[in-house]
Amino acid sequence: MLLCGYVPEQDVFVFWDASLHRDFAYSKNLQVRSENVAGAAAAGVTVRQERSLRTDPETVLCAPSRLVTEAIAERFASPILVPQGVGAEASNGQPYMRPPRSGSGESALRVFSVDPDAVDRGTNAHKDVQDRLADAISARGWEPLSPGGSDPLFDIGWIVTDTAWIAEVKSLTESNEDRQLRLGLGQVLSYAYLIDWGVAAYRPVLAVERKPSSSYWPDLCASHGVKLSWPETFEEMLDNCT
Repeated sequence: MLLCGYVPEQDVFVFWDASLHRDFAYSKNLQVRSENVAGAAAAGVTVRQERSLRTDPETVLCAPSRLVTEAIAERFASPILVPQGVGAEASNGQPYMRPPRSGSGESALRVFSVDPDAVDRGTNAHKDVQDRLADAISARGWEPLSPGGSDPLFDIGWIVTDTAWIAEVKSLTESNEDRQLRLGLGQVLSYAYLIDWGVAAYRPVLAVERKPSSSYWPDLCASHGVKLSWPETFEEMLDNCT
C-alpha cells in the first residue's frame, strides 16, 4: 500500500509510511513541513523529514516529480531509510532529455511567487537555449547529460576528460535580467559544489539567452569561476573545455 499526497504548485510528491497509518478515524490529518516541500522543489532532490509518532518513528519523503519513481522504490524498499547520498554510487547523470514543449509556457506564471525558477524552465526561450547548448555539445562528440537520481536539478552537463561541466540555463528579458543572472549564478555555484560524479574537477557554466546588457556580468561570473555564455559564444566556451 502507498500513502502519498501531491503539491501541484511545486510539483512535489509526499510519501508517508503507510504501515504506520493503518487504523485511523475518518479524515485523518497527515502532515509535512512546508519548508521541506519547498526545499525539494527548489533543489530538485528528495528531502526527508523525521517524525516521532506515538507508535514508531516515521520518515516522510518529499520528492520532485522527476524523482517519483526512485521515491516510490525507496518507500517500498525498507522501513529503515538511508539518507540521501549515503552508500549510493555516483551516477554521472543520465542521457540528456529535451524539455517538453506545450504552448508558450505563460501559464506557469501562476507559480512565480513560489518558485521563479519553475517559471523560467517553462518558457520556450529557456528550452531553446538549453537544446542549442545540448546540440553544440553533441556536435563535439560529447554526451550531454541531464540530472540523475541523486543529482541537484541542473539543466545540462557534460564530461570532457576528467572534468564535469555543469550548466544552468536562464532566459532574459529587459525587466528580469539582473534577477535571472543573480539567481542563475547562485544556482550553478551550488550545483557544481553539490554534485558528485567521481571526476577530478567540476566547472560551472551559466548559459543565458543573449549577451547581458550590463557589461560587468562576464567579469563577475569569471571572478567566481563561472563561465558565462550565450548561443553566439557557445562554440568559444566549448573550445575552452578541452
